Amino acid sequence: MSTKSKRPTKTHSSQGRRTKQHKTQKRQEEDIARPTAHISAAVRKEGTGTNNERANTDNPSPEKASLGIPGDHRRASRSQPSMEHSIKASTRLAFLGGCGQFGLNMTCVESGEDMIVVDCGAMFPNDEMPGIDWVLPDLTYLEQNKERVRGYFLTHGHEDHIGAMPFALEIAPAPVYGSPFTLALLNDKFAEYGLHDVDLRQLKHGDTIPIGDNLVVDALAVAHSIPQSYALSVDSPAGRIVFSGDFKMTGTGSACDQDTDRKSLEQMGNLGVDVLVADSTNALVPGTTASEETVLEGLEEIFVSSPGRIFVSLFSTNVARIATICELAKRFDRQVAFDGRSLQTTARIARDLGLLDLPHHLALSDIEDVNKIPRRHSVVLVTGSQAEPRSSLSRLAVQNHSTLRIEPGDTVIFSSRIIPGRNRQVDRMVDRLCRLGADVEDQRATRSVHASGHGSRQDLIDMLGLLRPRFVLPVHGRYRMQLAHAEIAGQCGVEAAPIPRNGALFELSGAALKKIGQVPSGQVLVEGKELGEVGLPVLRDRRALAHTGMVVAVLLLDPTSKTLARPPELLSRGLISSEQNRIDIMEGARREIESAIARLPHGAMAEPDEVSDTVRTELRRYFRKHFSRAPVVLCLILDL
Repeated sequence: MSTKSKRPTKTHSSQGRRTKQHKTQKRQEEDIARPTAHISAAVRKEGTGTNNERANTDNPSPEKASLGIPGDHRRASRSQPSMEHSIKASTRLAFLGGCGQFGLNMTCVESGEDMIVVDCGAMFPNDEMPGIDWVLPDLTYLEQNKERVRGYFLTHGHEDHIGAMPFALEIAPAPVYGSPFTLALLNDKFAEYGLHDVDLRQLKHGDTIPIGDNLVVDALAVAHSIPQSYALSVDSPAGRIVFSGDFKMTGTGSACDQDTDRKSLEQMGNLGVDVLVADSTNALVPGTTASEETVLEGLEEIFVSSPGRIFVSLFSTNVARIATICELAKRFDRQVAFDGRSLQTTARIARDLGLLDLPHHLALSDIEDVNKIPRRHSVVLVTGSQAEPRSSLSRLAVQNHSTLRIEPGDTVIFSSRIIPGRNRQVDRMVDRLCRLGADVEDQRATRSVHASGHGSRQDLIDMLGLLRPRFVLPVHGRYRMQLAHAEIAGQCGVEAAPIPRNGALFELSGAALKKIGQVPSGQVLVEGKELGEVGLPVLRDRRALAHTGMVVAVLLLDPTSKTLARPPELLSRGLISSEQNRIDIMEGARREIESAIARLPHGAMAEPDEVSDTVRTELRRYFRKHFSRAPVVLCLILDL
């Protein structure tokens, strides 16, 4: 990967209109120095460093009591040293991505001359981005402050939190902090991009990392759909900011599916939390997010009743789900195979780190070995839960897999959620699998085959109750989800600050949190492994080719007379379906070209650009008349 790649073209997402129902948005530029319903006073004496000590309220407010939130407690006693706080200090938060969307999670935390980056994620392209492999956040602000970057802190190893790391490190090299599992995933990614000698530093639950002169970071274990996920507490002279990361409250407590450490979160809340930056993905979902145990029960019913081979498609980093399937395979006398490089990589890393107990007699070393055992004794874990074009399951659905086949009596389980925007592609693939005779089970079935890694409403309430923040900044989710999270915070007695949008710059200072401006933001499009010049003009051309087709006109000129040496040649793609129509329409197009050239003034044939423009204009007009749409037209002019 070249370090001299050109600055990419970026696309900017619309900020949209403010939602009238959300009253806090009307105070977007105001200080939000709020006395909350459940905190009677904030004891802040200038220079005393007691900004997080709060008045004791023995009884919870009515709002909190109805939601099951414990009352606030005095926070004067600290179980561990904390940074001296001052009302004169300020800390800034710059949201480069992850607001109003799924993916591109990236936030800069700044205090004095020190800056850290919390998460550095990418996003999958949508159908309107043909040929694009990855979407990254705009990294301009990172480049503008690269001398101040002291480190990257990663909450977990999902692509929407680590996918942009290779590109960020080329712009602003700095140590990368993450769990052993996260760093192992990154190591493989860096090898793909040709990055070596990256400063990787393990971060474990309970670690406290001082950064520069102004920041201290603590790692706190949370449950999620990937091992070793953390919430991060960032303490600064202006106050403490906690990033929840992606979380739910309940895991199974196993090595690959840890529980959220409520005690550590409550202790952090006792020290005082000024700002909570929190996951909003399931803010609209009532109740508590289920644990992996419910998935085990649902999958067990399928294993009992499936007569043929079982294929399970899942997110490749969901080690807890892999462990669940391996446990069922052992119980029902099936051997396990992994098809797809990302799944094989995850299984290898998880075994090496002691996160996955997968005996060698249970796992098949080669995918081709699956065909050597009876179908009823095999289960194959495959990539492609989102119908990615080159994935294992997509190839199986169109019978284009080199080794495996779907046969009547087989079962295909989608043990994952459908990412917003991928429903149509997944539904199309499910139909193909059903036509092949497979029994398909997904999250829409009556049996539980997937549990989300994101906390539902009660999980969010529990997190608020443990940390008891002064302000909440909802992130990670569409705007409606952010808005719902802000409303939950309000019901818990915490007034949300203005809802962050990508590019928003917030400042925590004294008793106030306010939005003070914007930083560069948007989307950067990546083809392959290089940041390239793929912007809106290129995407428009690709969309036009896909939707309207293409016509190429080849003109051969006599260099002496500057006239056509022979009739124009025309080629078309994606435009005319009938061969007879093609002949008739193309003959008419040739006559239009000859007529247009005959009308050119004397000497114009010596100007290729003028000839080319004339031919393109006439052909677009001609084809629009016949097809009600104008194709992309290319004109090649050659001398005899």
